[in-house]
Amino acid sequence: MSQPERMARNEAIVRQQMQRDVEEGAKFLEQRAGALFTGLGGLLLNPLAGAAAKHLGHDQVVKRAHRRLDHVIAAARLHDAGHDVIDDHFHKYLAEDEAYARADPKHPRFSELRGHIRDGYFARVEPIALMVHHGMGSSYGELMRSVCPSRPQAQSHIERECQASEAIIVLAETEPQLLRAPAMLRPQMLGILRETYTWYRGRMHRTLDEVYG
Repeated sequence: MSQPERMARNEAIVRQQMQRDVEEGAKFLEQRAGALFTGLGGLLLNPLAGAAAKHLGHDQVVKRAHRRLDHVIAAARLHDAGHDVIDDHFHKYLAEDEAYARADPKHPRFSELRGHIRDGYFARVEPIALMVHHGMGSSYGELMRSVCPSRPQAQSHIERECQASEAIIVLAETEPQLLRAPAMLRPQMLGILRETYTWYRGRMHRTLDEVYG
């Protein structure tokens, strides 16, 4: 198999795994947002929950997630072309980032948010680029183990991405006006975002369990 053929195969394997992550994350978000206004009295007990869920816009969240996936894979494909190429794709990725899309560009800590998003983007692109360019195998687990033979190596990549995500959530929690949303909806939105991040982190560690045992 030629290098271009292997890269195309690896990219398809990685894309399939990432799409599965997006789809499962979308289900979690939908269930969690729905849980805020169901059960014990529903909207009568929590009348703002439905508004918060609508403000998040589930369908748009999922569409942006798929577009971010496309930009990450495109950057990974061109990783060996140099840092500037990856940076070019970051601007496209940034336009689809959920936190960035909801942030107030006039807020004094807006640039700090952008920096955290950039850190998470690079942390995500790098291991995917390794698998696309240098991975050996016919499954996601085999590709990952071929470029990160030990679990700690793979976990270090995930932790870098999670640290950036945590920084974004903490920033939004400590600076609630950073979010462009009605003040009464911010606590609900932050709660959903925090729980979605926690789910994602758990999902990444479950993937490591599947790959490394």
